[in-house]
Amino acid sequence: MLATPDTVNLSDRLGLIDSLLVQYGLPLTKATLNFAWYATSPTGQSLRRELEGYAAEGHDITEEWVAQALSVYLALVGVETNGISGEIAARAETVTKTLEGVLARQEADVSEFAGELRQGREGLNGADPADAVSRLGTSVTTALGRIAETEAELADARHQITKMKGELENARQEARQDHLTRLANRRAFKAKFEETIRAGQNSCLAILDLDRFKAVNDRHGHLVGDRVLKTVANHLTKTLPHAFVSRYGGEEFALLFNNAHLADARAALENARATLYARRLRLKDTDTYLDPLNFSAGVVQLEQNESYERAMSRTDELLYKAKESGRGRTVTMQDAERIRGKFAA
Repeated sequence: MLATPDTVNLSDRLGLIDSLLVQYGLPLTKATLNFAWYATSPTGQSLRRELEGYAAEGHDITEEWVAQALSVYLALVGVETNGISGEIAARAETVTKTLEGVLARQEADVSEFAGELRQGREGLNGADPADAVSRLGTSVTTALGRIAETEAELADARHQITKMKGELENARQEARQDHLTRLANRRAFKAKFEETIRAGQNSCLAILDLDRFKAVNDRHGHLVGDRVLKTVANHLTKTLPHAFVSRYGGEEFALLFNNAHLADARAALENARATLYARRLRLKDTDTYLDPLNFSAGVVQLEQNESYERAMSRTDELLYKAKESGRGRTVTMQDAERIRGKFAA
């Protein structure tokens, strides 16, 4: 059974909400937060499809559209709500009310103290200056005590805000990170790709897939398979320090080589592949060695203003050519042409 919004991990949920708002350029308001809360729920697929379809048609996603779309969605599913619920809303409301209360009391205290000072000044010119000084001293002592209390409340509110910001930042990081390998995940890779295209950099895209990885899982179990994936992830980041490496899914990794030519990216991938193949991975539990690891890869030079979907499709096709022609190799478009000519002959 699918989880409900109230049972989804809050940290993951915050990351999804943040990603949605950033992707569609929406400000953080009550309307957009309510929308994102339901759109990122396991039962909010129809709301997400509505959003994606409207954006795909070239429309701007505005706060007004978001509010209307959410209203229609809630009416259709029969949900009555006062808006976003859960821990984050409750905590944010608590901190906000604390700050509002502290500021209101501070304003009242300042006004009261100012009045007492005026009375004290008038008393100094009266018949009993000593009594006026005594009362003024009491007022100052009382005011200092209130200031100390206000500072303590403000410090606590600042602590709560800092804590919430930290949790949100952690959620953002986790939403963009593969939990097994700690590499960037598919969402983070797509964002990096779009950033690269906007910058107009001369860059290359590669997708690699571990060869015969299923045999590792079948023979040694998924725990060993997970260890292999982490080893490969570490190997790629060390041997390709100038590339943006992500785990795209399963045993697939996607990479961006910024400010790189196709020949250089291909050579770097081949070096990473050869050094991985040369490693002998030993299982400490059984003192046995795994078969050499290898991968197949496709790599392309990105075109100006190329869409993410087209670039991934072109690269994936070359990865397929690498697999089809014997595995354990990196294939560019030129390589694919030679392979096609060889088979045609």
